[in-house]
Amino acid sequence: MRIREVSFDTFIPACEESILHPLLHRCPRLESLELKSMVCDTTAPIICKILDENGLSDLRHFVLRGHSIQGIQQQIAKVLRSSKPMDSLVLHLGPDQGPVVQSIVEHHKFLKLLDLRKAELSVLVLHDIMTRLPALRSLSAYTNIEMANGESTQGHWKCKEITTLQLTLITRSAESTMDSDKWVESVYKQGLDHIFSETARMKGLQELQIGYNKDLYTECTSVKSDIVYNLG
Repeated sequence: MRIREVSFDTFIPACEESILHPLLHRCPRLESLELKSMVCDTTAPIICKILDENGLSDLRHFVLRGHSIQGIQQQIAKVLRSSKPMDSLVLHLGPDQGPVVQSIVEHHKFLKLLDLRKAELSVLVLHDIMTRLPALRSLSAYTNIEMANGESTQGHWKCKEITTLQLTLITRSAESTMDSDKWVESVYKQGLDHIFSETARMKGLQELQIGYNKDLYTECTSVKSDIVYNLG
């Protein structure tokens, strides 16, 4: 018997060690792995080690979420570099996902679904994703819309197949609530202008969801707006 799919969701730390670890050792050719709520601090690094050893030759769908997985970006980046190209990735790893994003755009160019919520992507990193993953059909991410002075993007987004775009826009300073005259020249407007100008070029886009959160780490009650456009 060959197990092709595993979906694991528990809030009991002991279950992760007693069930998940031996299960993954015995399933080296998984096609789908969903780890939805990692809570034990030692679980995520061990899982990364097991996955790296397994080789991930058949894995096409990977979900990793939970309170215990922040701080393992380098391990996840290594796993992604050693795996075969995937179709969908859901990685909620905390704010700094630079190494992970780099591994994704370099080794998973045919990715169709990418969910990086809980990360804080800059406008430039968002542009890199949308430029280097041309097969992408769905993206969910948090984006800091501030663009530093002198920052600029090269070329246009190339995700012509994208149908769903869900962005939560993040601002970090009081400048984001300033009066309208200052807003016109602000670094936030530059970032927002870039996102909307590129979004307007996505002819196949069917759903655009824009949210706003002043602080990445606050609860959902702090969201100022959540707008969904069903297009086409």
